[in-house]
Order: sequence, then structure tokens, then C-alpha cells
Amino acid sequence: MRVRLFLQGFALTVVLAQPAGAVDDETLLQVRAARSIAAEAAAICDQKTRGAITGTYANEMLRGAADELRDARRKAVTHAPQLIGVISLALRGAEAGDGRELHRASETLFAMEGAHGRAD
Repeated sequence: MRVRLFLQGFALTVVLAQPAGAVDDETLLQVRAARSIAAEAAAICDQKTRGAITGTYANEMLRGAADELRDARRKAVTHAPQLIGVISLALRGAEAGDGRELHRASETLFAMEGAHGRAD
């Protein structure tokens, strides 16, 4: 558990230490796509917790999000290795239905966007 928290903190530190201009267009698109998936999955978890949607529907949506995050992680290997840890955090959250991890990953990805801000 401590190692996991350390790695999450380290990934966030590395991400935040990069200058805002260091993100190329392809990487920025990948960051935005991953953030969108993580944020939507977090919202699904929130709605499930409130009882606004059924567990079956939420689980199916989270399974789809996990598939998309696996694809995003695979693409990050070739274009943006620094994304792998954050996307992996989001993937673990989606697989476990853990809204806190998904929110944390989404916030980290938002920080990675830097001065480019939210595009959607």
C-alpha cells in the first residue's frame, strides 16, 4: 500500500514538474482522452453510490471504460510514457469500481494538461 501511494505521488510530482509547453499535440490529445474516460467513469461510480443507476449498468459502463483505458495505456507506451502510471491508476479504479482512484487520476490528468486547460 505504501509503495502504491509513493508511486502515485511520484507520478503526480513528475507530471507537475514538467513545463506547460512540454506537452506535444499528440500527447495532449491522449491526456485529454484519458482524462475524459476517467472522469466519466468516476461519475458512473458516484451515480452508482447514490443509487441513481443500477449496479448492472454501472458495471457494464466501467467495463467499457476499462477497455478504453487499456487502449489508451497501450498508445501511451509509444507516444507518452509518462502517462502510463496515471492511466494505470485510472484503469485500476475502473476495474475495482473505485471512484476515488478515478477522481484522483482525472485530476492528475487535468494537471498534465497544464496551461492548455480543458478543451471540452
